Amino acid sequence: MARRKALVIYGSNSGNTKMVAEWIGEALQKRYETTVADVTHLDPHAIDAPDILIFGANTWLTDIGVGLTEGQLPSQWFRFAELLRAGADLQGKPVAVFSLGRHEYSNFCASADHLIALLRDINGTLLGKPLRVDGFPEHQKKVVTDWVAGTFSEKRAASSVRK
Repeated sequence: MARRKALVIYGSNSGNTKMVAEWIGEALQKRYETTVADVTHLDPHAIDAPDILIFGANTWLTDIGVGLTEGQLPSQWFRFAELLRAGADLQGKPVAVFSLGRHEYSNFCASADHLIALLRDINGTLLGKPLRVDGFPEHQKKVVTDWVAGTFSEKRAASSVRK
């Protein structure tokens, strides 16, 4: 029997989100054939094949046309999100979300909220609660791997199988 496939898609400006995405990918390898991909170079059709998707981003201070605004997705996610909204339909495919941010900002890890809105726009189903990593992740690998274990538990994974 072929193993189920997972795709971890991340956008990272400083490398911290990439680090967390790779940790998630490593943890998923035990049960899934896993690919970790930078959203900057990803074709939107790549989301069609995997059984489970994981969207991740840092939370950024970005000019969205009304001046600098806290709690935004990094710019590389904007292009990909536009392409997905223009034609993707996940038909209920499970999507987990992770976000990096700092609690000092008023919109702590708000990129998770933007990613959840995106997955709903393209008919994805949120799998578990989003992982929200506060500050620099170097010493938070256990938090990440615990989230993976809980979010992708046998029971939850079985209930997320597409019909």
